[in-house]
Amino acid sequence: MRIEVVLSQSFAAMWLNVCPSIIRRLCTAFIRTESISRRYNRGMLKARSASDDGCLQLTARRHGATTLTRLRSSVEEPTGRLVSRATVRRRLHEGGLHARRPVMCLP
Repeated sequence: MRIEVVLSQSFAAMWLNVCPSIIRRLCTAFIRTESISRRYNRGMLKARSASDDGCLQLTARRHGATTLTRLRSSVEEPTGRLVSRATVRRRLHEGGLHARRPVMCLP
């Protein structure tokens, strides 16, 4: 059994207190698939911990001339968890630190 209510998308968005683009996307998905279900999206794994952040900042303090790639691998090697470059940059910035930029040697 299917119950249909005819509302404009803008009225539905206002009534549900969401952006009209959300309603538009849901309507498009419903028309395409005849059902609305939550999409499975794994995204980036949230595998960081406070100890990972501490290890990262400690390594950056001990080895001031370390590049972002080396700092990233210093967290990935012992734990086996992937960490994005942006996350490393953010964690260092939160601690008032910055990674050294790699220098290209030109002949």
